[in-house]
Amino acid sequence: MKKLLIAVPLIAIVGGAAAPFVIGSKVESAAKQYIELGNQQMEKALAANPQLSEAKFELDSYEKGYLNAKATGKVTFTANLNLNGAKTYTIPFTSDVKHGPYLGDAGFGASSIVTRPDLSGFDLPESINEDTIIMSTIIGFAGDMKNNAVIAPISFENDGANLDFAGAVINSVSPDAKNRSTFTGDAAIQQLKITPSNGEAFVLKPFTIDMEGKGEADLSSGTYSVSSSAIEGVIGDDEGSFSLQKMDAKGTYKDAEGTDVFSVGSAEVSFSDIEIKSENLPEAIKLPKLSFSSAVEQNSGTDFDIHAKYSATLDPSLMQMMRSPVDVQTAEIGIKLKGFSIEVMEQYQALIEQLVEAGDQGQAAAEAIQGKALGIAQLLVKNASSANLEIHAKSTEGDLDADVDVGFKPGLELSETELMGLMGAPDPSRLLAILVGRGDVSLAKGITDKAGVTPMIQMMAADFVTLDGETFKSDVKITDGKLLINGNPLPMMGGM
Repeated sequence: MKKLLIAVPLIAIVGGAAAPFVIGSKVESAAKQYIELGNQQMEKALAANPQLSEAKFELDSYEKGYLNAKATGKVTFTANLNLNGAKTYTIPFTSDVKHGPYLGDAGFGASSIVTRPDLSGFDLPESINEDTIIMSTIIGFAGDMKNNAVIAPISFENDGANLDFAGAVINSVSPDAKNRSTFTGDAAIQQLKITPSNGEAFVLKPFTIDMEGKGEADLSSGTYSVSSSAIEGVIGDDEGSFSLQKMDAKGTYKDAEGTDVFSVGSAEVSFSDIEIKSENLPEAIKLPKLSFSSAVEQNSGTDFDIHAKYSATLDPSLMQMMRSPVDVQTAEIGIKLKGFSIEVMEQYQALIEQLVEAGDQGQAAAEAIQGKALGIAQLLVKNASSANLEIHAKSTEGDLDADVDVGFKPGLELSETELMGLMGAPDPSRLLAILVGRGDVSLAKGITDKAGVTPMIQMMAADFVTLDGETFKSDVKITDGKLLINGNPLPMMGGM
C-alpha cells in the first residue's frame, strides 16, 4: 500500500514534468497543419481578387525546446497594388512559442504564440519595424483559439507633413482553431492625426468595432457582421467636422456551383446619422441613413443575377445645400443584371486581371476591348441577358417611381464583326433592333409644379406623358427597332 501511495504522486510529478514536452510535440504538428490549412483558405479567398495572387505561408524552421520553441517563416504574395504590373512581396516572421499546460500570465492552455512580422522589405518609414505589429495567439486544450494583434503608435514626417497614429488593438476568439471563419472579435482604433505641410490638421477620433463570423473551415459558406461605435473627425479647431453614429455591415457567402473563381451571396453596409459641419456651410448637413447592398444569386446552377441597391433617408439640410425646390425625403436606386452565364463571369474576371496586370493601361484597355470584352458581349447576346433599373423617391410634394427592363432578344448570335458594326453605327435603330424592353415611369405633378416645369412638360412632351389625376405617367417599350413612349416613337438621330 505504501508503494502505491508513493507511486501515485511520483507518476503525477513525472507526468506534469513531461506535459510541456508532449504538448510541444502536438503544437509543432498542429502548426504545420495550420500552415497548410491557411494556404488552402488563402488560395480560395484570393481566387476572386485580381489584385492578389500566388499567396502562401511557408514554415522555414521550428526549433523545439522543453518549455518553448522558436519558429521562422514567411508569407509571400504577388500583388498589383499600383497598376504598374505585378510585384512579389515577402514578409518574414518570427514566432515565439510557449508550451503549456501553464502559460504564465495567460493562465493554462496548450500553447501561446507571439508573432512579429518583419516589414523591412517594404518602402516604409523607419519608425515602422518588427515591433510595430505584434500578434499573440493562445490555443486552449479544447482546440479553441484567442487572437490578439497590437499595432504600436506610429509617428513620422514626410515632405513637411506629419502622421501620428496612436495605435490599435484587435481581438478575436474562435471555438475551433481549425475554423477561423467562425469567430467573435472586437477592435479599438486609437486617434489618427494627419498634419499637412500647409493647412489645418485632420483628426480621426478613437472608435471601436465589433465583429462576428459563422462559417465552414474551407470557406465554402458562411455569414459575417460588423458594427462600429460613433466615428468622428475634425479639421483644425473650427474649420469643419464629420460624424456618423454607427456603421453596420453584414453579409453571406457561398461557393458558386460549377466554378471556383467567385462566390455567391449578399452584402449590406449602412451608415446612420451622418453629420457634416463646415465654416463654409450656413448650417450642418445631415443624412439620417445611407446604405448600399449587393447580391449575386445563382439560378439552376448556370446563370447568375447580380443586384445592387443604393438608398438614403434625406434631411432638409441637404436639400437646402443643393438648392433643390423639392424636399426629397427618401431615395432608392436599384440595378439588376440578369442571365449572366458562368462563362461570362469567368471571362469578366480574366478581363479585370488582364487590365490590372498590364503596365500600359491604355494599350491593355484597347487589347481587352478587341478581345475579351467583345467575347463577353457575344455571350451576353447569346444568353439573352437583361438589365432592370428601379428608381423610387418620396418627397413632400409627391413620389417618383420608375421600373425599366432592357435585354437582348432571345435566340440571337452575333459575330465580333457584327458587334463592332453595331457599336460604330450612327443609326440607333440598328442597336434597338436586337433589344427588347419595357418600363413605366410615374412622376407626381406636385413635384413638377414645385420645380416650375409643369407647363413645359405639357407643351413639349404631350405625346410622351399622360396626366392621370395628379400623376404624370409614361409607358416605355422597345420593339422592332423602335423606342416607344406611350405608343409614340421617340425621334432619334438616324431615323426611327
